[in-house]
Amino acid sequence: MSQSARPKKFSPWLALWNIWEQWLSRYEVSAVQACLAFPLSVREIDRVVVGVDSVSHLEQIISAAVGATAVTDFPSLQCEEENLINPSRWSQL
Repeated sequence: MSQSARPKKFSPWLALWNIWEQWLSRYEVSAVQACLAFPLSVREIDRVVVGVDSVSHLEQIISAAVGATAVTDFPSLQCEEENLINPSRWSQL
């Protein structure tokens, strides 16, 4: 999701978003590819469960998964702020 499309309520974490967007650009991968690549890069993980809301969304995820394992050198995006990492709190922002 581009910065212009991201809801303003997530702006307190702009520094993290900037790191994320720069990394995506540097490695020329989509956010979907990157999000799949991380768990798929862990040898102990055999499967990844995803949610979809349409056939086209599922097709996008499947397509991204094919090239996902080529991504390496993940950025450090550690965050312990519950309001960001817990989606159930997003409506309260």
